[in-house]
Amino acid sequence: MTFVVVVLAQDNPVVMRIAGCDIARDEFEYFLQKNCVEDTLDFKTLSKYADLFVNFKLKVAAAKSEGIDTTSQFIREYKSYRDVYADKLLIDSVWLEDRAKRMYNEALEAAGPKGYYEVSMITIAPKDDTPESNEEARERIFSIYERILNGEATFADMAQKESDDIMAEEGGYLGWLTRDELPEFAAGPLFNSDPYTLMEPFNTEVGWLLFAITGQKDFGSYKTQRGKIMDWMRDNGYFQRAKRVNANRYAKEHNWEESGDAAVARLDSILEIVYPEFGNISREYYEGLLLFEISNRKVWNRISSDTIALEQWFDSHRNDYVLEKPVFKGCLLMCSSEEVLEDVKRYVEGVELGNLKSKIEEYDPKHEKVMAIYGPFKEKSSSYCEAIVFGRGEIETPQGLPCTGYIGKVIDAPEFWTDVPGAVISDAQDAAEKSWIKELRKRYDVKIYKKELKSMCSGK
Repeated sequence: MTFVVVVLAQDNPVVMRIAGCDIARDEFEYFLQKNCVEDTLDFKTLSKYADLFVNFKLKVAAAKSEGIDTTSQFIREYKSYRDVYADKLLIDSVWLEDRAKRMYNEALEAAGPKGYYEVSMITIAPKDDTPESNEEARERIFSIYERILNGEATFADMAQKESDDIMAEEGGYLGWLTRDELPEFAAGPLFNSDPYTLMEPFNTEVGWLLFAITGQKDFGSYKTQRGKIMDWMRDNGYFQRAKRVNANRYAKEHNWEESGDAAVARLDSILEIVYPEFGNISREYYEGLLLFEISNRKVWNRISSDTIALEQWFDSHRNDYVLEKPVFKGCLLMCSSEEVLEDVKRYVEGVELGNLKSKIEEYDPKHEKVMAIYGPFKEKSSSYCEAIVFGRGEIETPQGLPCTGYIGKVIDAPEFWTDVPGAVISDAQDAAEKSWIKELRKRYDVKIYKKELKSMCSGK
């Protein structure tokens, strides 16, 4: 979708004044870009969108007049949204990316050429520093090693029963590790071994160790590791550092006295001015939140929850509503005998349809004699209703409940607003909104500068 804008980009005249606020051309143009579906704009079409824009702005003004923009919930929700987008502009992304790549290269070097090993470990620690205790530990670890090697026991079982380290409960499983994640006295022997190996036990400063290497994979490319690196940088203050780098550069260019976090705060406070597109997005979300809340209060929730108003609307516009198909209102019955069926009908005689469920459950609380399925049902929407009410097709009833019948009636036109709730609520809301807009037009001044507006369109 494109439309012709004749005025030069640097010219940004006021095109409207709504509720005491001047609206510059660029703000109205942003609204057009988001909402206009026409390929070109003549003055008549442009005026139509100007009218929609005025209505939107009047609702926003009404929301502000009720103090919605000052509530803690509104401020919190708006700030959480704004901060996500603001961070992308406040951060020096080049600096941050450079630091992330450096970290990746350092981690790649530390990991070594074998990348990750999937490792499980058993530790047998001597009871004391004597040679006898060390020999006893050596015998234990080699006995375990032989049993695993000969298939007499699994590594995990031996770890749970015999290992002296904290991972014994996990069957000795350490997970995927790189060389730099282990002390060198363990990492050296481990990463000098081939993958998929049960290593021969060896002695270390913490005792005798037995490793099983069950997998190997490369460290991964920067692309695959970048997400983890960025998460770590965010948790460790690098994102804030990237903001300071960016803000300090901006402060130097504009001769600010502030630096560091103070410069970040100042830049954040004028971000909508520095980046006009962000200003448009920020304002759009800000006003959108206000519009949603005030519309809920004045139209959407107010009307949908006012059953009396909906009944009155339906009574006044009854002829406007039709049913696409006949509707059965009531309940379908499956009973243990014809006598029970007739008895139920007598028991609920005179009961309103909305109270049938509680009355039938009062008659047979354990559902041993009666099973009821409650409507309404549109024609052809339920095989049970088709068979029991309309006499079309066959159904299989639950065991012990062979007799069927119904309580209720078939209607061809809506009797109450609840028969066509979607259409009634929608129409009543539309009427309420029109009335509300009419009231807002009386309450607030609106001035359209037609000359400036005409200058925006291709057909005058």
